[in-house]
Order: sequence, then C-alpha cells, then structure tokens
Amino acid sequence: MEDNFEELKGLKQMLEAGAITNEEFEKLKSDLLRKSMAKDGVKSAMEPSASSKFFKKYKWIFIAIPILVIGVYFIIQNSKPDPKEAGETLAAQYCDCQKQNNEEYLAKLNEIIAQFEDSGFEYSSDVDKTLDQLANEYGINTLNPTITACYKKFNLENQEAELNFPKGSSEGKDFWFAYQAKVTGNEELISQTQKINDLQTAIYEKKESIAYSDPNELKYRKNAILNKMNSFYSAYSGGYLDAYNFFSYNVEKYLGKKNITPTDINLLIKQNTDWTEPSFRMATETVNMVNSSIDGETWEYATEFQCYRPSKERYQISNIWYEVKFNKSGKITSYREKRVENTKYFTPEEYNSMNGYPEEEMVEEADY
Repeated sequence: MEDNFEELKGLKQMLEAGAITNEEFEKLKSDLLRKSMAKDGVKSAMEPSASSKFFKKYKWIFIAIPILVIGVYFIIQNSKPDPKEAGETLAAQYCDCQKQNNEEYLAKLNEIIAQFEDSGFEYSSDVDKTLDQLANEYGINTLNPTITACYKKFNLENQEAELNFPKGSSEGKDFWFAYQAKVTGNEELISQTQKINDLQTAIYEKKESIAYSDPNELKYRKNAILNKMNSFYSAYSGGYLDAYNFFSYNVEKYLGKKNITPTDINLLIKQNTDWTEPSFRMATETVNMVNSSIDGETWEYATEFQCYRPSKERYQISNIWYEVKFNKSGKITSYREKRVENTKYFTPEEYNSMNGYPEEEMVEEADY
C-alpha cells in the first residue's frame, strides 16, 4: 500500500506539472487503486482471465449457436412428411408397378391357354419349361421394359424410405404399417391375383391331358401301339381274332357300325365273305398320336391291305389309313377307316406272278 501511495503522489506531481491531463490522471489513479485492491484479495478488482475476456467478447455467438441448432432441428422435424401419408404414397407407387406386372403376366398366361387350343404342346415338359421361364420373369419384374423401369424407380424410393423411416423406430412402425395396409387392401391387385391363380389352374388341368413328358416316353408308347395293332391284324388274318382281347365292352364305332360290343364285332368278321385271305402290313413311320385326354388317346396310321374279292374275282391291294381310339385301360373304343388310297385289282394269275410266278399283264382299276 505504501508503494501505491508513492505512485499516487508521483501522479499528483505529474498532473500539477502539466505532464498529464486530468482525465489521464483519473484513469491512472483508478488503475492504481484497482491493482492495489487486487493485491489485497478484492475479487472485483482483479484482472479478468483470457478465457473470461474471450467469452465476454463472443458471448452472443455462444448463445446463438444452441438457439440455431434447436431451430434447425424443429425445421427438419416439421419438414418431414407424415409417416402414414408417406407410407401410403410409396404403397401406391408399388401397386402401380405390380398392376402392370400382373396385367402382362395374365396376357402371357392367356397366350399359353391359346397355344393349347391352336397347335398344342407335344410334351408336358414343354409346358413346365414355358411356365417356369414366365414365372421367373414375372418374379424379377422383367416381362417388358416398362415394368422394369417402373420397379427400378420404386426400388430407389423404397431404399430412401428405409433410411428415413427405420423399421425399429416409432415413425418407421407407422410408415411400414400404413404401407403394408395399403398394398394388401388394394382390390385390383386382389382381383388380378385371383385371375392369375385361375389361369394357372386351367393350364395345369390342360397339362394333365398331355400323356407324355418327353420324346422317349412317347417313343415307348408308339412301340406299344405298333405291337398291339400288329397282334390284332395277325389274329384277324389268321382267323382266330377274339374282339374281347382288343376292344372295350362298349365300342363307339367299328368301321361303319356304331355303339356295338365285342360280340357284335366277332359276328361281323365271320359274316364278311367278300374279303377273304385278308392281310395287313402297318407303315411304321406313319404311326402318330392325334390327341390325348383324360379319357384316353387317339392314334392314326397307314397300312397296306391285301385280300381276295370273290365278287370281283380279283385280288385287291390298297393303302388304308385308320384312326383308333384307346381308353385308359388300353382297349379300343373306336376303330374306323379314315381314307383308302392307291387301290389296285389283280387277277389270280397277276397276283401269283407278283409273288414269284411268271409275269403277266396287270389289270388296274382306280375305284375301291
């Protein structure tokens, strides 16, 4: 304090001598007294720290930052779309894409139905292959470029929604519940799904009518038909045919007769006296399945038919096409001539000559 007194006395002398102004004297005196009081422990007189000076200088910035952060937070929260509305908007976008996908899928399924009616499928495996490829394209949304583009845009929106509305958050729960409710409640999608199921069922039912799954299975069946009909013609030519071994109990058609039994067929064969010495030779390459259904199969083939015609006193050689229907038990339900071609008649001498005897002039007629 004594040092301060001397300093104050010196300041007084400087003022009187005119070395400092009265204002400078008062300021210096005030600083001197503050320092003196600070030494004595008076806190109000102490010099502020650097951090205190910095805070005092920029205190408005420190106040403004929290206010700004809070303000930005509320702006972001208020600018966020309502979770329910956003979920329904995304659902509408999905439904639009799926409707297009369903419409194209339905059109393709109808094309398959039409194919059954037109050319048909030869093997059931062809149907499976077509359906599998179509189902794959439907599942990955690539039935046409428009559908692909629609889903590409939707997937981007869906990814953004997953970021903005996490499924574990309360907003996410509201968003995804609204989305799912909108999709599952779409009546047009429900109707399309039912139509798809109906068409698929119809296709599978039609596929059941295709008897063979692949070429090998059909080839095996063709050989079975050849063997069965060769046995039939062998018994017929040999005179020991029993129709019960080959025909069903109810025969829709046998040559020109309708709705008869195997007994009737046996009688007809015995009564036929104008076709003696009959023989048949099947043309293997002509054997072909015409159609198949849940009731059985229809086959056709050509034969070379030979017999002696007492009424004409001639031998006859013809190419005859037959259509034969079999039931599921392998019995014949219909046996009819489709057409007769290349009919020729020969005298006994000409016929014998053809079979190794001396040649003689051949007599030929065009009519059957």
